Amino acid sequence: MRQPLHIFPFDLTASLDFPEILEELRSRCSTLEAAEEIGQLVPSGAYDEVLSSLRKADECLQLYLREFPLPALSFELGVDTLSLLKTRNACLDADQFFELISLCLAQNGAYRHLKEHRLEAPELFALIEEDPPLPQIPKAIEAVFDPHRTVRSSASRELADIRSSLGKKRTAADRIFYRVRQKLASKGLLGDIDESVHDNRRVLAVQAGYKSQVNGIFHGSSNKHSLYYMEPSECIAINNEIAQLIDEERKEVQRILRQLTAEMALYHPQLERYRDLLIRLDVVRAKAQFGKRFDCIVPRVNREGRTRLIEARNPVLLLHNQRKSKPTVPCSLELDPSSRLLVISGPNAGGKSIALKTVGLIQCMLQCGIPVPLDPGSEVAFVDGLLGDIGDSQSIENELSTYSSRLEKMKVFLERADANALLLIDEFGSGTDPDLGSALAEEVLERLHGLQVRGVITTHYNRIKSLASQLDGAFNGNMAFDQKHFRPEYRLETGTPGSSYTFEVARRAGLLEELIRKAKRRLSKDKVRLDGLLSGVQREKQQLTEKRKRLTEELALLRELKSEQEDKIRKLEAKLKKQGNVNEEQSRQLMWGRRFARFVQEWEKAKSKKARRELTDRIISFLTEQTAQAKKMTEQEAQREKRREDARMKRLLAVPVQPGDEVRMMGTRQKGKVLSVKGSRFQVQFGNMISTLERDKIIKTDLEKERTQKKEAPPASKKKQK
Repeated sequence: MRQPLHIFPFDLTASLDFPEILEELRSRCSTLEAAEEIGQLVPSGAYDEVLSSLRKADECLQLYLREFPLPALSFELGVDTLSLLKTRNACLDADQFFELISLCLAQNGAYRHLKEHRLEAPELFALIEEDPPLPQIPKAIEAVFDPHRTVRSSASRELADIRSSLGKKRTAADRIFYRVRQKLASKGLLGDIDESVHDNRRVLAVQAGYKSQVNGIFHGSSNKHSLYYMEPSECIAINNEIAQLIDEERKEVQRILRQLTAEMALYHPQLERYRDLLIRLDVVRAKAQFGKRFDCIVPRVNREGRTRLIEARNPVLLLHNQRKSKPTVPCSLELDPSSRLLVISGPNAGGKSIALKTVGLIQCMLQCGIPVPLDPGSEVAFVDGLLGDIGDSQSIENELSTYSSRLEKMKVFLERADANALLLIDEFGSGTDPDLGSALAEEVLERLHGLQVRGVITTHYNRIKSLASQLDGAFNGNMAFDQKHFRPEYRLETGTPGSSYTFEVARRAGLLEELIRKAKRRLSKDKVRLDGLLSGVQREKQQLTEKRKRLTEELALLRELKSEQEDKIRKLEAKLKKQGNVNEEQSRQLMWGRRFARFVQEWEKAKSKKARRELTDRIISFLTEQTAQAKKMTEQEAQREKRREDARMKRLLAVPVQPGDEVRMMGTRQKGKVLSVKGSRFQVQFGNMISTLERDKIIKTDLEKERTQKKEAPPASKKKQK
């Protein structure tokens, strides 16, 4: 990402736990280079770059979800291997040549896979399309080296001749050496270990007392000087020839490797592109693996300031909770130009900070091109700046208290914040005298509101909650609290502020009731009354939610009973209609039978051929008339059925379709979920594929489900008996 997002303070991403996300991504890389690149990721401020990066991650994620993951992208490439190709007269060693093979094989696998799936991953294929495999590189290297990384004798005629001569000389040298060893051994001149090797030459281990009886070159002695290592004089000449051939072999191998290096140097630009492409693909692959692991998506990104998080999960909290086998409560919220400042209140340890961090962390991940843990239908606004105050920023070095540090940040917020920035402030106004701190916080909040800032703020101050309900564009939210069991539910609810439940939590913790009563008396009546009012509102809201749930269930039961009765009536009407049709058909068949009976009687009475011919003509005319009438009735019934079907389709197409609805594609049984609606175009997810369709191509499945349930459901009386 070339244009980093403006972030203040510099360590804000660390406060949002973003480094843990990067570490999780790093662990999924196949190459060290990709892991290093991910370790340096910072949110980007370039809109087009972010969209391109997200599209690539999404394409790779969809391949994973469809069980077509990218192949392994690992390759072994030393730091100096490619740079040596640019050096004149350089010579790569065997390991470095095989590093080039591993690079080509990894690129070849990625290219073939993405070419095969280029329709599902067009941007990923476009990334690699202009760098097809170069099979001549592995072919040229394998022509020189055998699988054991030794230069083949066939690499050059000269090398083959040298090795042939070397083999013959070694055979002759072994024969001469064996003959001398046998002769000296028979005389008892050799030690228990009768031979050794020194400087690539075979030597005899002669006992010290007999060294003068052996002619040859001295090559050293044992530690205790009991053995002298001698090269027999009979072997010296041929060993010298072998040494010369070995040196010639070494020089020829070096010449071959230098020539092969020069050949590979011609491909240096392509090899460098291979390396860079594989690293980029490895980064994308790590993002996709992360997305699959945490059930992530790539939401729609806009520049209109609309953020709609549906069932957002904090991936860091999700990871920690999964290790402890604990559930993670998601949160949902919306920010837009008309409701841009959310003030969250509620009990301590109730999830306010987690909700705020979730918003910031998802923003960081998204602008790094990383899929985020949201439900389909979510969208996130692109921001040009991320400003925040999270955690304790006390500084010993700069002699700043927590509150002084907060004030320094507030000053920067007021100078730099605007409508294109996202602001995150945890425990707004805290760190000093509550009355004075909340008064100053009110003024800051009003000023920030005037700057059209959007963001999330958490607080315990009632004055801030009250101000949020008065400012146009600001709104309250609270973290749900189970007052029956005195425990937080970690669920964000918007629309009303929340109580801190200070006394309720203290009572739950076992604090003496007398202390709680005395503490209440120390507070002003207004504060106690307001806190009680907020608690009451929360309690009433909880009761209303439960009552609404019960009413919804009862209403669903009544609707089900009504549907059953309507279904019974429809079945009875259909039965009566069917019986009427049967009666009509029977009457028609009876009439036919009578007519044919008369024809038979007339045929028997007819004596002449002419009379019978006239009767035959009447029968044919009658049958033709009846056939035409039957055909007409069939066509009329088909037209009626078509009109009924057209009317039914018209009713189905008139039903409003909203994001989240289940729909069926016309002419198929394929069902999907509506992600977004833009005019008459609907973005629908079918399995792992997303399609954009017109309204007349999809049908809402609710009516079809209801019809199926009516057919399968037992009568209401039987349900009650169960």
